[in-house]
Amino acid sequence: MPLPHPLLPRGHHLTHKPSALRQWLQDNNQTPEPLDLGAQLADAHVVARGLQRDLALARAQVSHTGPPRTHLVIGDAHSDPAAPNERFTWLGRVLVDLKPDVVVDIGDWATLGSLYHKDWGKMRGEGKRLSDDLAVAVEARALVDAELRAYNKGRRNPYRPALYSTLGNHEDRLVGTIERAPHLAGTLSLDALGHARYGWAVSPFLTPLALDGILYQHYWTAPGGRAVASEKHHAAQLLDKGLLSCVQGHSHRYDLSVRRRWDGRKAMALVAGCFFEHTEPWAGPDNDLWARGLVVLRDVQDGFGHAEFLGMGRIRDTYSDSGG
Repeated sequence: MPLPHPLLPRGHHLTHKPSALRQWLQDNNQTPEPLDLGAQLADAHVVARGLQRDLALARAQVSHTGPPRTHLVIGDAHSDPAAPNERFTWLGRVLVDLKPDVVVDIGDWATLGSLYHKDWGKMRGEGKRLSDDLAVAVEARALVDAELRAYNKGRRNPYRPALYSTLGNHEDRLVGTIERAPHLAGTLSLDALGHARYGWAVSPFLTPLALDGILYQHYWTAPGGRAVASEKHHAAQLLDKGLLSCVQGHSHRYDLSVRRRWDGRKAMALVAGCFFEHTEPWAGPDNDLWARGLVVLRDVQDGFGHAEFLGMGRIRDTYSDSGG
């Protein structure tokens, strides 16, 4: 059945041919606001699919009205006492070299292995300490900050990117721990991860962050709360279900899907990989499928940017003390 559309006069409907809408807009000299059309299309289809939460995301989407910007996306970084933190120094050097306008930590910056409650009282949890987990996560922020400060020292026009963090399920272990042990409230909090100290704005776990028409979140969920995940065509599924440009982490894999919207513009979905080199014993052969590095989105505007993946080998060779 054709869908009515508020941009068309009474009695007109959208058909399966996008040219019908485009032709009517041209004939009637209509220039809708960029996000209004996307929101209306999302309204029609999201309601039909019953994804009320994603409809709220469409209405919350905001757009940057200035020139296109560059975003740098940090996949799951998993700072961990068992792994060196030198990659965060490299990250700081990447920032001052490429100078992205926006930096997004997509979540799971900290592993917080000591708070995995299923390991409590078991051998695999022996020796893990929360103090160590927090210290290594804060040190990682400090290493990035040190490179920014060193670069900016004495400069009239310092480089100050907008820094954002969308919390992941590993950071949410702090929240879960407090829920199970409420006597820790007021003593233990997300502040212990050092975001505010180093200038990172925080978006809570599974709360979308809208930047230049792209929605960032650690992972996206279908009705019932289950993560949208697939070994094949993960990014395409995100577009199918959410109908909006979005970026996520979580799976440690890389995937990209680009679609043409009915208004002639592009929408994209990106799964951003991970930012560490060590292997995780629990993952087994899945370690070999992980995409290790950073993602740069260039010319980001109105929900689309051109993606470039920077692999860890290239980052190490260019930005480590022994490399570039």
